[in-house]
Amino acid sequence: MLDTIQLATPRTKEMCSLLQALEIKGKTLLIVDTPDANIALAARNLQDVEIVSASNVNTYQIVRYPQIVITKAGVEQLEQRMA
Repeated sequence: MLDTIQLATPRTKEMCSLLQALEIKGKTLLIVDTPDANIALAARNLQDVEIVSASNVNTYQIVRYPQIVITKAGVEQLEQRMA
């Protein structure tokens, strides 16, 4: 779980650097509270990474990805949705 996921520019190289810093390899689901254009653009070329907002995530996505990275705000939004 991360406080936030922010990228200065929408570059795939920045997203790769972020994932390497978190020691994440392979299929990964990134759950955010609100979709950010820079994050979506940076991750669109990464085959094993999917970005989804907490309000739109479904069970299939959660089961399909062995690694899930979620923001604190995303957790709160998901808790409200599931309550």
